[in-house]
Amino acid sequence: MAELLERRTLREQLVDGLRAEIITGELAAGTALVETALSARFGVSRGTVREALRELHDQGLVVHLPRTGTIVRRLSPDEITGIYDVRAALEGRAAVAISLSDDWEQHSDRLEQLVDEMHRARDKPFLARLQTDLEFHRQLCRLSGNETLARTWEHLVTQMSSVHSGMGESVVLPLMGAEDHLVFVDAIRSRDPAFIQRTIDRVMAHSAAQLLAALEDPARHTTGFADFPAT
Repeated sequence: MAELLERRTLREQLVDGLRAEIITGELAAGTALVETALSARFGVSRGTVREALRELHDQGLVVHLPRTGTIVRRLSPDEITGIYDVRAALEGRAAVAISLSDDWEQHSDRLEQLVDEMHRARDKPFLARLQTDLEFHRQLCRLSGNETLARTWEHLVTQMSSVHSGMGESVVLPLMGAEDHLVFVDAIRSRDPAFIQRTIDRVMAHSAAQLLAALEDPARHTTGFADFPAT
């Protein structure tokens, strides 16, 4: 039993380490993950590596290709668009629910506190900034009071991580600005369901468009929604 527990711990540590490297882009999309090399690098058995890669595959972060092996997953333009379409639907519905709840002021204040945390995290490493970004959206969904919605959003986290790893820090960071998230809070405080959904649709569509443009032209600089000229 102790041996199984120790092995499981090694696998979990390896999964966490590789996931962090994928999310930050240290292991870029398309990078081959070779069992023998990973085994030597981390000092674990190939069996442990194989189990870790299987879990990362289940999370949608890697894929196994015939005659090629396991590589870090690269999302297609259609997949990126789909992720942001679903996020707009889920987070828009969550924001509307918050605005119509009896605790809308308290929940809005909580979300604004998270925006403040994002401001304070702006000089921290990419992974720390990513966590503050995800926490804002996670709390947005949880504060809606809709547990099914919140669980569905959680299933998107790994797909969102694939977007981050595929594009890199310089592309993703401008889309994680605190000002863009304050737009959500201001919309909720309007307590106008149509305006809230329209605003979140626009933010998500903007982010998706910026990522798709950067996918076509890696040298392109992305711009956050709040910094983008109004049309």
